[in-house]
Amino acid sequence: AFFLCVNIWGNLALMIENAQKELQKARKQIQDLNWQRKNDQLAGGAKLRELESNWVSLVSKNYEIERAIIQLENEVAQMKQQQGDENKENIRQDF
Repeated sequence: AFFLCVNIWGNLALMIENAQKELQKARKQIQDLNWQRKNDQLAGGAKLRELESNWVSLVSKNYEIERAIIQLENEVAQMKQQQGDENKENIRQDF
């Protein structure tokens, strides 16, 4: 009975030791996974900031282009008006 008891305790101690090793391995895997996720999120955040900066720049350029178009349209309208006024003046001079 003594040897049976020692054998049971020995097996139990070995099982506990193996379980602790598995627990340590699982904790390390979790830690590694969390570290990888954190790195991925940091890299994603940096990429997001870069893309946002590019977007702001492009929106700014679009605004500048729109302003230039409006200015050119106004200049074209003024030229047409001046040309029309000159044509009216020429017609008056002909009569």
